[in-house]
Amino acid sequence: MRTILIHLPGHGDGRLFDPAARDSVNEPFIHLRERLAARGYALETADERPLDDCERLILWDFPPGMVRVPALRGLGRSLRRHLRGTAAPPPVRPLYSEAIEAGLRERLVFCTGEPQVVLPSNWDPATHERFDTILTWNDRYVDRRKFHKFCWPVTQYFPRVESVPFARKKLLVSISANKLSDHPQDLYRERRAAIRHFERAAPDEFDLFGVGWDVPGEPGFPSYRGTVPHKWDLFPRYRFALCYENMRDEPGWITEKIFDCMRADCVPIYWGAANIEAYVDPGAFVDRRRFQSYDELERFLREMPEAEYERHRDAIRAYLGSAAFARFLSPAFAESVMGALALAG
Repeated sequence: MRTILIHLPGHGDGRLFDPAARDSVNEPFIHLRERLAARGYALETADERPLDDCERLILWDFPPGMVRVPALRGLGRSLRRHLRGTAAPPPVRPLYSEAIEAGLRERLVFCTGEPQVVLPSNWDPATHERFDTILTWNDRYVDRRKFHKFCWPVTQYFPRVESVPFARKKLLVSISANKLSDHPQDLYRERRAAIRHFERAAPDEFDLFGVGWDVPGEPGFPSYRGTVPHKWDLFPRYRFALCYENMRDEPGWITEKIFDCMRADCVPIYWGAANIEAYVDPGAFVDRRRFQSYDELERFLREMPEAEYERHRDAIRAYLGSAAFARFLSPAFAESVMGALALAG
């Protein structure tokens, strides 16, 4: 079989294809691997594999280190870090430089996974100049020539969740990681603001789960309840969940957060993509942008009658069975990637 290599930071050594990963997040990549295998291509993580017989190379994200730094410049960076007393970042294999040296420019596909808040180098025009083919979720860039559209992939797996009556559901939950950024469009600060409001205003009706919220030396979060292996173990016990993306107002930036919530019988409170209504039925979620304050949002959630809540649930069920939602599932993701790879046979 012909080999296609993929590099996704933090998912080497085959971890990208581990079916036991939390919330089945790897299923889209496992599906892509199976689709490619049916066409005679073996999809493997790049790791330290040589590029000699590589049919295609997919770079998912472009962290610093992908381009080999000249020795003198690298020495200067090391000296500056030493003077500042900062540790060197973990080494990144300079896959882009290796690919260019191997004559693979036309076989490269770049996927802009993380947004500007997380990985600014993904959106540097100099990065885009390095590639002839780019897959992006960002509708602002898509031109169907160089920039090709993909929707952030989510698993086809629908979990079986417990059925909890409306009266027994707690009001609100947040399952998220504690992160910080100084980017003007980050939503980490809004996530924290929501958490602080509801743990004060609804201490018995709001719970916080996730990683990084119990850091020694930082102010504690009384609502924090620890980590959870799968979101679907918790979501059914709550009427609503905070589903904020890491970044706001980017067209097309819609990740698994809102869908994990929907598929576990919980109504999402969403804030993220500027054009969310173009992708998701507005009746299937609560749009945080409608509210001027968290006091106003809190009143809305507390006063929602069961009949109105059931209309949201009906809208969710209809949407999850629609072609609009299918754009985010593994088959559509595989088609997007295979189209960008332009494989023969």
